[in-house]
Amino acid sequence: MKFKVQMYDAQVRKDLKAAKRKALFKAAEKILEESNRIVPLDEGTLQRSGEVDIDVVGGEATISYDTPYAARQHEDVTLNHPNGREAKYLEKAMRANEGVHQKLYADELKKLFKE
Repeated sequence: MKFKVQMYDAQVRKDLKAAKRKALFKAAEKILEESNRIVPLDEGTLQRSGEVDIDVVGGEATISYDTPYAARQHEDVTLNHPNGREAKYLEKAMRANEGVHQKLYADELKKLFKE
């Protein structure tokens, strides 16, 4: 019995990078979504300013809120945030989702190798 094996190294690397980026984006979006559930809410400006930015080259995600008061609302635990809203909203969402990127990456790899 004879076997012929062909390896498409460049395509495999490209597919692996795409899977990693997709998992990174999904993980960051999940963290932002969970953060938005507890971010202090008055008019919704802070919540709407939340965004995810992916550095494709460096393989890093940045999750941020862009208002002049975002840092104070996040850091000042003495502020009153009614209705289940709270300080440390981004930090808590990140801690609650530790390991989610690895799971999502594994899921993307499974999809990739099923094809």
